Amino acid sequence: MRREFPRRAAAPGSKRVAVLAILLVIGSVLGLALRRDPPPTSDPVADPVEAARTSGRPTIVEFGSDSCRSCREMKAVMEKLDRDHGARMNVVVVDLLSPKGRPLIRRYGIVMMPTQVVFAADGAEVGRNQGPIDATGLLDLVDRRAETKGPAS
Repeated sequence: MRREFPRRAAAPGSKRVAVLAILLVIGSVLGLALRRDPPPTSDPVADPVEAARTSGRPTIVEFGSDSCRSCREMKAVMEKLDRDHGARMNVVVVDLLSPKGRPLIRRYGIVMMPTQVVFAADGAEVGRNQGPIDATGLLDLVDRRAETKGPAS
């Protein structure tokens, strides 16, 4: 003998909620697939850091964003360094939230903003600072590491 149970009616709107949930999941997956960063490039036009690193001069790069308060403060420090010492070193500011800056996050291993990276004249990375730093501190990194190409003692 087969026993039948009465079916309960679905709550009003529950099908609509289920469909919306499924569409939300599909949209999220598609959105993530479309947001992937483009592959890193060694094109100096697309990568201003690469162009500066291969110029034969020490280079200081500021990785930040205009939407970050500390980064805006660092931008003023970098402009002063460029004005006062631009003849002996490259000073580059990269906005990581711009379309050209986003691929550089992974390429240069940036984990927080602002980050300053110092490269020697041969293009090798010789120093890094995370967070704000004054011009004197950055010049010290360049003088002790980039020009002598060795770790600080």
